[in-house]
Amino acid sequence: MASRLDRLLRRYDAADFVLQQKARVLFGICLTILCLIPPLILYIAFYAQQSAKVWSPAVAAFILIALAIGLLINGRYTVSSHMVLLTCLIAVWLATFLDSGGPVMRLDTIVLILAVLTMTPLIIIEYKWSIILYFLGNALLLIIFMVLNWHSLALPETALVDYLIDTLFAFIFICVTSYYVFTISQRALDRANQDILNRKQAEQQTATAKAFLESSLASIPEGVLLLDEKGRFTYVNPTLRGWVEKDESDFVGKSITDLLDLYVDSASKRLVLKDVLKRIAEGETVIGTEIRIKDAAGAYKPMAITASGITDDNHQIVGGIAILVDLTERKQLESQLRQSQKMEAIGTLAGGIAHDFNNILSAIMGNTELILMKHPAEGKYDKKLESIYAACERAKDLIGQILAFSRKSSAEPQPVLLQAIIKENLKLLKASLPSTIEIRQHIPDASMYVMADPTQIHQILMNLCTNAHHSMVQTGGVLEVALSAMDIQSGADEANAPVAPGEWVKLTVSDTGEGIPEAIRDRIFDPYFSTKGKGLGTGLGLAVVHGIVKSYGGTVDVWSRPGKGSVFTVYLPRLADFVESKTRPSQPLHQGNQERVLMVDDEPMILDFTREALQQLGYQVEVTTRPEEALDWFQADPDRFDLVITDMTMPGMTGDNLAGEILKIRPDIPVVLCTGYSERLDRHHAKAMGVKAFHMKPLNLHELSETLYHLLYPDASAAAYSSHS
Repeated sequence: MASRLDRLLRRYDAADFVLQQKARVLFGICLTILCLIPPLILYIAFYAQQSAKVWSPAVAAFILIALAIGLLINGRYTVSSHMVLLTCLIAVWLATFLDSGGPVMRLDTIVLILAVLTMTPLIIIEYKWSIILYFLGNALLLIIFMVLNWHSLALPETALVDYLIDTLFAFIFICVTSYYVFTISQRALDRANQDILNRKQAEQQTATAKAFLESSLASIPEGVLLLDEKGRFTYVNPTLRGWVEKDESDFVGKSITDLLDLYVDSASKRLVLKDVLKRIAEGETVIGTEIRIKDAAGAYKPMAITASGITDDNHQIVGGIAILVDLTERKQLESQLRQSQKMEAIGTLAGGIAHDFNNILSAIMGNTELILMKHPAEGKYDKKLESIYAACERAKDLIGQILAFSRKSSAEPQPVLLQAIIKENLKLLKASLPSTIEIRQHIPDASMYVMADPTQIHQILMNLCTNAHHSMVQTGGVLEVALSAMDIQSGADEANAPVAPGEWVKLTVSDTGEGIPEAIRDRIFDPYFSTKGKGLGTGLGLAVVHGIVKSYGGTVDVWSRPGKGSVFTVYLPRLADFVESKTRPSQPLHQGNQERVLMVDDEPMILDFTREALQQLGYQVEVTTRPEEALDWFQADPDRFDLVITDMTMPGMTGDNLAGEILKIRPDIPVVLCTGYSERLDRHHAKAMGVKAFHMKPLNLHELSETLYHLLYPDASAAAYSSHS
């Protein structure tokens, strides 16, 4: 019934509470009147046997009340309410005036007027003084009725006066009572309405705050969970649900101990139950405790948990909150940092090795050159000495490769003959690979050049071959290296080509190993990504290959099938028009003319062979292992020397500092700076500080004699060079 009435009065849903209640009451009164009028008409017509003029107002009232209900349902409360009140009053007064019964019957009917007027507090919405108007109007009608019917009522005058006074007093009393009842009711209803409004506003604010809180927690990229006082989940944000790919219903209402069994490992569960929850119960805030949570794929992710209890005004714990931070990326960065530190340590070690090893090579190569210079070509040890010298040159190149790989020397692109590097690398590989792996090569004779750093080409080939070796280490197989030229034309060739139109070199390294699963094929070039076991790889090999090839404008293509092997194809731009420069014919060593040379080096072996070699070439040489002593000699007599040769790294004073002090004393003297390795100084910095020549150890006697001749006789050396151009 109530729901049906709500549907009928739905136009008042947006109205205030007071009007809603008045509409419901008025609707009930109207229905009551409609139910009472038919019996009343029957009574008047048949029992009291009154004429139609007496009961016809009741019929009219029935029709008007029905119309008033229609207006009420359509939201016209004011019109409807006043229509009901006026209809009732008019109907009663008409019945009173038209009643042909005795005086008692007519006077009793007036009592209904008082009953109808009690509705005024309900009818009036505002302007409470209108209640007084209603009562004054009806009191006036009462007086008019009494005056008009004073004699026809046939009652004693005293009785009539008494009745009029009593009735007027009743009017006044009911009027005053209705007026104040309306006032009190209105205030009470206004206050109730305000309370309801305040409650709705509070509920709206609470709902807004809750929505804002949930939206804020949902937007946090970390996992957030809330617990009640019994350790049951009340909220889990989308980030945390996304890690395990579960719905909120899988968490809310569940105990934390039940979910620990599902989503954390045993060690983390013990840590949470015996440490985290215990500390929270004691009022502590747990910060950064590391646990492991199982994700949707079944893998355990490292997480840092920060948790705290939620307390009420009495400091009693009524719940808890925890924030989980995914440490996966941080762990990867830490691993990368450790790897970078290892590489930096290797680089530092490589620099130290390069310095010492180049000094050793300088002694071996210098003494070999010295023997070859002292003994004519027909000597029986010529070929063996030349082999020693060639081996030293190879060792010198290897040191350069170590320094480049450890990023201790800069890459300088130059025309590189690929066949030579590939064949050299394959020779090294044969010595290191097991006999179960067969190496096949398809290298054409036609020269193929690319613009690159030779060491980086070496890195590309060694990394690809090392990966192939790892894929076949258990089963053995075939490692195949092929080189070919490609000319891609615009048009038909371009559509299916892996690279843009142009002239390219295609380097292919293939193996018959275990292959690469399709699921990880897109990640193989990511830095630090490795499928090898612990200690078998850094995850940098293919990333280095990809980076080098891209820097040269090339690309890397991969084909692989599990169980079938892998094929890595490197495309590099080819120098098609490059012509090998003709080397100048071998020249005899330049002879000196008793020029005075000061040489400083902390390695006695280098000083011994260099002094003897330069003396053989006609120079006067003074040597020392102490740079301070050399500076004292020069300060004592600056014109005593025509040229200075100094090592870079020496105890007490470095070569660049010694050169700077010498040049302050005599700016015109040629200074040659030699080094096995230096991070602080290179050729450009040396030239900027006034050093005339910069040599990397191991020293080459031909290069050194050329440098000395050029510095001491610049005009003659330029003319000699132009005659051979």
